[in-house]
Amino acid sequence: MQGDALMDDTIFIAAMTALATSLASKGAEGPAHTLNLLWQATFGRVDKPLEEYLAKRNHDKIKYIEEIDKETSKIPVDKIKQEIDISLVGPALEASKYYIGNAVLRSMFAKLIAASLDQRHNGEVHHAFVEIIKQMNPLDAQMLSDLKNPSYVLYYLTNQHGRGYVYENLYMSDRFQEPFEESSLAISNLERLGLIHAHRYRHGLMVGTGAFLDSMVKRFKKTDYYKRMPEPVDPHFTVDQLEITTLGLTFRDICL
Repeated sequence: MQGDALMDDTIFIAAMTALATSLASKGAEGPAHTLNLLWQATFGRVDKPLEEYLAKRNHDKIKYIEEIDKETSKIPVDKIKQEIDISLVGPALEASKYYIGNAVLRSMFAKLIAASLDQRHNGEVHHAFVEIIKQMNPLDAQMLSDLKNPSYVLYYLTNQHGRGYVYENLYMSDRFQEPFEESSLAISNLERLGLIHAHRYRHGLMVGTGAFLDSMVKRFKKTDYYKRMPEPVDPHFTVDQLEITTLGLTFRDICL
């Protein structure tokens, strides 16, 4: 067991050395050294006893290092910052250790860390991005990537078995052919995080009228999601408009 741990440490040291060398070769010895120190302080040595967990964890850490290296390698030599922003990269590494098992979120952290070293993103990389990633799941990220500016979702109010039911944020696109509960929650979470803003029209105003509404309702009624619903009574539809905020556009550009 101890031998395995030492071997794992050797692998991580080699991987971090490769990343540090990549940065140093571009004249960024300072950031390379600081990133290496922050990594060691965050992830430390490998000494946990659970072999299966360690094997997966070790693989994820190697992938994480490779992804940071891949993203930093895209930065032109003359655009690499000579000082690393510890107040951003430190919390990013600390937070990411709980998420590196998920490829989507791991990639977002890697892109964020790389962007913090890129002078071309001066004024764009916000410390809040760390907390935003922590409060997202992969579907949230996929949804934000898919949204256009603007996008539209259906709001559906109906009476079923004597009770009123509301279905909101019913989203359909080329990628998301079917609306489902998780996608509705994803849109709500993106709105909560301030990445999108929803214009709600509950009285058939604005975009929720005419041929546009009819076409969206027609598409919705062809979905399996709608066909599984009980027979509606007095159905009412409107269309809500979603806009990606300035925060959302910048976050998407940096992290996605």
